Amino acid sequence: MLIIPGMNFLVYPALKRLGIELSALKKMSIGMFLAAISFAAVALIQMRIDGLAAAGGKVSVAWQLIPYVLMT
Repeated sequence: MLIIPGMNFLVYPALKRLGIELSALKKMSIGMFLAAISFAAVALIQMRIDGLAAAGGKVSVAWQLIPYVLMT
């Protein structure tokens, strides 16, 4: 929710000045594409975590930041 004002007052006006007008449908499509990328990131991270766990290594909770940032 904190990112919404930043998008509305900073990102979208900057894109509009560059001549890129985003309709609601385009914004939703971009959001769905980023959500799909975040799911792929989760799959890759899970494979890495499984490999580390099998080798007896430590797993950091910070790995969860990557998909969280993508989906946000």
